[in-house]
Amino acid sequence: EWSMNFQSGVISGNFDLREVLIDQLNVKTGAGEVNMTIGRVTEDALISIASGVASVSMDIAPEIGVCVKQKSVISDSSFKEGWYKKNDAYYSLNYDDAPTKVTISIESAISEIDINHNELSIN
Repeated sequence: EWSMNFQSGVISGNFDLREVLIDQLNVKTGAGEVNMTIGRVTEDALISIASGVASVSMDIAPEIGVCVKQKSVISDSSFKEGWYKKNDAYYSLNYDDAPTKVTISIESAISEIDINHNELSIN
């Protein structure tokens, strides 16, 4: 079980965390392009991304329930098929029944978000 913190003025990286049991992951940056692959999380994990300008791409194992909370002035994100909106958050369709869940909190002035929750090979 891991809690990780990344802080940088500018970040561009691919984080392949398929084999890591994530409890908490915090990314803080002035500007960033972050690509993450998440395969395992604790029962109620948290991923937090705070950035001035962010491009976030995530591949998340389909058995994980996902909640996305986003606070951005300008945002390019689409949560359509496979998601539902409740209050100010987006949830994967399996959220209520998933044995493990992750809340993704994104705070950014300008953001582009792409979350793939359909397929992921964690082998």
